[in-house]
Amino acid sequence: MQKLDYTKTLQLVADQLKSEEIMVAIEKGIPSLQGGFDGHNFTATLLSSKSNFDKLANNPMAMDILNSLGAQLVYENASYSQLLNRTVIADQLAKLIYDQLFYRFYSLHNSIRGCLKNATTLLIKDDKVQHYEKQESDILILQVDSGTLNLTLSNIITIFELLRDLTDEIQKHASPDRQKEDLQVALLDSGSEFAVGVKATSELLQTLLEIFKQIWNWRLTRRYEKNRLENQIIADNLELLKIIRTHSFAGELSDDEAKALATLVTRKTNDLFDLNVLPKQIAMDVRTESNMKLLQEQTSRKQLKAREEGNSDNSVQA
Repeated sequence: MQKLDYTKTLQLVADQLKSEEIMVAIEKGIPSLQGGFDGHNFTATLLSSKSNFDKLANNPMAMDILNSLGAQLVYENASYSQLLNRTVIADQLAKLIYDQLFYRFYSLHNSIRGCLKNATTLLIKDDKVQHYEKQESDILILQVDSGTLNLTLSNIITIFELLRDLTDEIQKHASPDRQKEDLQVALLDSGSEFAVGVKATSELLQTLLEIFKQIWNWRLTRRYEKNRLENQIIADNLELLKIIRTHSFAGELSDDEAKALATLVTRKTNDLFDLNVLPKQIAMDVRTESNMKLLQEQTSRKQLKAREEGNSDNSVQA
């Protein structure tokens, strides 16, 4: 699991299970254990926490984290029912804090809070990286899957070169009074998959992301690998041409210039797709199939086709 995925999933877990809300309520009552304690209202929070825990069962990354913290033992139906029954009738925190079930519950949420604090301060230095999916973000995260392609140093260098080429082309046709900016590396993150984070103005990255989305959708619907003239066809894509003419572009390109730029942008973007690179927003978008799985299948088909063509050439030569 990547550091970024771990941190964001941990934040999701904390939010869904109401960890901060639970800890604040408990800590508020600790100084005066014999004082008044509204067990009835606290129970409403516990019910919401339990309901959300059950929903998280469909999130494998969240469950990996929760299982490592022993959450299943806490949220197991029988134990949690006992915890709810003891909480709803409690009028003093002292009656709960020394209860084994309640203390286990408290320890879990204290651990979630501590893990989240450490993750956000130690693992991800730039807070903006965690909010990459926001439209105004100046961070773009690209996910690189090595399942069907060995990720080498040469591949990584090529990925950065292609990103540089794409952003250079975008800026080359921008308003002339704008100063060219270089991409900055904001994140290099490895796990089951590799992630690259680049930093630039939100306008530039939003344009780049929209180009990625448009070409990816076109690639899926047109079954790109079956057509050798895919770059010329995609260059006729009206939506892509619209993106080319808007955002950071001056809008003064002729039709031929716009199509030539669209062809170049398409080729560079497809080169990134062939290296199993997708913006994380697209990679995490699961419809009927995961986009990363579709990318792996496309890569596998292209590799198989290349081998078949190579064998055919060898046969002819023989």
